[in-house]
Amino acid sequence: MNKRIVFVAFGPLLSILTTLICWYILKHSDHSGAIDFFIGAMVFWGITFSLSSILPFETTKKTKEGNPLRNDLNYIIKLVKMKGYYSELLNFDDYIKEKKYQAACDTMDSLIAKGYKDNDIYRKALASNILLKNYSKAQFFADTLLKTTTSTSEDFINSGYLNTISNDHDKALELYQKALSLNPNQVYALNNIGYTLTCVQNKHNEALEYLNKAMDINSNFAPAYSNRGYAKLKKGDFENAFSDISHSIQLDSKSAYSYRNLGIYYFDIGNFAEAKIQFEKAKEIDADIPMLNDYLEKLSL
Repeated sequence: MNKRIVFVAFGPLLSILTTLICWYILKHSDHSGAIDFFIGAMVFWGITFSLSSILPFETTKKTKEGNPLRNDLNYIIKLVKMKGYYSELLNFDDYIKEKKYQAACDTMDSLIAKGYKDNDIYRKALASNILLKNYSKAQFFADTLLKTTTSTSEDFINSGYLNTISNDHDKALELYQKALSLNPNQVYALNNIGYTLTCVQNKHNEALEYLNKAMDINSNFAPAYSNRGYAKLKKGDFENAFSDISHSIQLDSKSAYSYRNLGIYYFDIGNFAEAKIQFEKAKEIDADIPMLNDYLEKLSL
């Protein structure tokens, strides 16, 4: 943590030192007008850059990924504060890896109770509550993050996902579009829009536009293959649907949605025995995904 603080501080300190050297040269040396102009421009640039780096303001400017542009002094202050709970952050990461989602939520709750209310802590609390399927509590953190001036494209995606879970699909699409307005190459937003259009609204052609774009950006993005396969399946393109869904499972063998879609493929072609096998695989991973229980009920009739 200390090394990271020094690394971040090095940039603005170097800029300040360079500016001071240029200022000294400008004031104590005789040069031609062109050289004086160049050194003066360097001084002006150095002062502007240094101030933008060290003044602790909250910026509304975004990176191309839709994330807030970082201010170095703000970030240094944040890193110094993080020293007080760095071990908890490491524990949180371990809990997530081990799928101990309740422990991860409890860790973030403890930090918030101690007065640590950084947006990144809220984001970790949001993510862990989604994984725990504690959606009402996750919604609180999502709403809190969207009230800030530094909301990221990921914040809008997470909020949209919670609306998808609660079946408010129009609101979900609105939030996914806001994510795309911040970052047009956000594959999760593109995929989630595609999912909503094909799996919920039966707008398969429109869904394919978003899903194809997601795969143009990331050719190994498994959810987009799975959803594109579903869209193709419902358009009657069985061969390519099977290819896409199978490839999504090759990329991610732990996706309940992909096994569900493969089950729907077998169901639609009349192979009910294989459909049931795939639906059971999906159920073992996540029994709560949409349409799964409906199809299992159909097979039981």
